[in-house]
Amino acid sequence: REIMQSLAGVAIAVALVPPLAVAGIGLGRGDAEFFAHAFLLFSTNLIGIVLFAVLTFRVLGFSAAIRGKQSFAFVAVILALIAVPLYFAYDDIVEDIRFERNWQRERFLVNGKYIIVKKVEKHKENNRDVVTMNIVTREVLTAEELREFKNKIRGNFSEQFFIRATMTYIL
Repeated sequence: REIMQSLAGVAIAVALVPPLAVAGIGLGRGDAEFFAHAFLLFSTNLIGIVLFAVLTFRVLGFSAAIRGKQSFAFVAVILALIAVPLYFAYDDIVEDIRFERNWQRERFLVNGKYIIVKKVEKHKENNRDVVTMNIVTREVLTAEELREFKNKIRGNFSEQFFIRATMTYIL
């Protein structure tokens, strides 16, 4: 019985404390984007907990919170306020996944040497887009060939990003 009474509090703490702690770390680092993403997760969890608690209490007959039209309008506004930033965050994630998938197994020819892109990840570091990739080649590449490879990649995109590559040589 004691476990059942504390279960709701533990569930709420597990849903709210970690994102709020990460948001605090973002503030401490001075990274606004890091903070915004963590705080968005905290806000989403908080609003979800409150809305479904109200709905549950209403269904069980403990609350008359959602009785009038104003209450429904209030709930709709709260859902809309959290849905807009969630949509934009989702859209960014989908765009990054498409970017990464488009570069999987891509082949480039530089000075007669094939370069195969195996794995690509796009992320932000210090408010800059960074693309990390694993590339495979049979021959050692010179600095000039690496610059040409970088220019070929950047030529396909209007946005600027930094490229970090790990090279694997195969025989």
